[in-house]
Amino acid sequence: GEHGCWWKSNYYEGSVGVPMIARWPGEVEEGSSTGEICNLMDLGVTFADLAGAPALPQTDGHSLLKTLRSQDDPGRPGETFSELGPARDDAPSRMIRRGKWKLTKYHDDTPPMLFDMEADPGEWHDLGEDAGHAALRDDLLRAVYGGWDPSHVVAETERLHEDIELVSAWGRAATPSSPDSLQLPDDVEDIEVL
Repeated sequence: GEHGCWWKSNYYEGSVGVPMIARWPGEVEEGSSTGEICNLMDLGVTFADLAGAPALPQTDGHSLLKTLRSQDDPGRPGETFSELGPARDDAPSRMIRRGKWKLTKYHDDTPPMLFDMEADPGEWHDLGEDAGHAALRDDLLRAVYGGWDPSHVVAETERLHEDIELVSAWGRAATPSSPDSLQLPDDVEDIEVL
């Protein structure tokens, strides 16, 4: 895999840089492209905008309608976030892409990674610990931690895994021997069988 990574549980462009393709004769110019940063949350807002529907409540998405029509859109934020919740033993992480910059932070002792996506599209030169980029790094880190509590994510993930284990144990113990029967364990007390 790219950078020695397999699957999509990373923030390299091969995983997060998914192109959006649109076809809309008479509106989207054939063969046109843009470097606009967007994400899936923008699609619902865009469809509502296209339909003339009211804005969606409590959404972080932004309409792509002007972008699709090759119009300037000063209201677009020019940034996006991506987050990976932890597998049970992995640290949660978050990424921000703002303009040409991408910063990734894991909730462990891994230093933040910072890449200039124009000068280094292959993401080989990490500027996260470069003193010349400290102010930019710190600004992007503030944005990453805004509204994100990785300690809460870890605690909630552990709680969910405990629930999953409980349901899995019940499923193993309560598997019926036939579709119409459910065998109760011999050591169960105070259960009335109807």
